[in-house]
Amino acid sequence: MKVILLVDVVGLGKRGELKNVSDGYALNFLFPAKKAALENDQTVVKMNSTKSQETKLEKNKQKAVDVIFKKINRQGFIIEVKASDKGTLFSAIGKKEIIALLAQKMKVNLDEDFIDLERPLKELGRHQINLKVGKQKAVIFINLQKYEEK
Repeated sequence: MKVILLVDVVGLGKRGELKNVSDGYALNFLFPAKKAALENDQTVVKMNSTKSQETKLEKNKQKAVDVIFKKINRQGFIIEVKASDKGTLFSAIGKKEIIALLAQKMKVNLDEDFIDLERPLKELGRHQINLKVGKQKAVIFINLQKYEEK
């Protein structure tokens, strides 16, 4: 029986692929779990239109990320933080704080997954932060300075 996969099925194939499976497998597992549909003209047309919509959305997302990355690439930011005399921060700067900084200073909203940060920043000084989405990359610099009470 020829079916079109509606979702990725481990050991069988990816979403949108046309597969030839046994009748029992299709009737007892794939169809009841809504993981596949019987291959016919309507389902083929529906899957093709869904794929084209997803492609358009992905292209729009890539364009938006490209615009944001061009805007913030190579920008430097200063954050005043409380730190010890040795230069160790009392509170680490992580992805959430960097996202909030970019939202406040540059008026851009990014996802935490875009920030390539192995561990939170815990020391004063200049830090290079890499941003990455797919093949698109950007770099920002954060300079952590000791907060001086006045």
